Amino acid sequence: MEMLYRTSGKRNYDRLSVELWSGVTPMDRDVLIKMLRREDELRKSPETMRKYSKSDAWSHLRAVTIGIQKQVLKEFGLPVTDQQLYAFQTTRAKYEDDEEIKNLAVYIKFDYSQRGSLNGGEAIPSGITLHNLDGTSFSLGDKVTAKPLIIMAGSYT
Repeated sequence: MEMLYRTSGKRNYDRLSVELWSGVTPMDRDVLIKMLRREDELRKSPETMRKYSKSDAWSHLRAVTIGIQKQVLKEFGLPVTDQQLYAFQTTRAKYEDDEEIKNLAVYIKFDYSQRGSLNGGEAIPSGITLHNLDGTSFSLGDKVTAKPLIIMAGSYT
């Protein structure tokens, strides 16, 4: 299974490469910082929060986010094309060690995802504690009694 977070510039746990095609206007660091600040401002606006709250469907959330990013491109006088949008979404790879840029956008600032070491077919490590929404905890190993096992995880805030 593959996870694609194009709106945040990631595929699985890897940053998408920064590629410039013909017709893509380069964004220097100072412009990018202003664009990321504007994107963050738009994400936090009451209007955007209302849009996000209309559905929990991934496709809806993605569409709202892409709409914000396209608005930012337009406001900064950049072409609103798929190529320009992709360039904006993947610029984090170019500045992955830049603390100011990393702290500007929520999808960069709070991205703690990382590739784990467990692979299909391996035994579950001992000592993994999971938590229910009601606050109770349990050991993953205690719940696993049959094969195959699929673990789907997420966060709730």
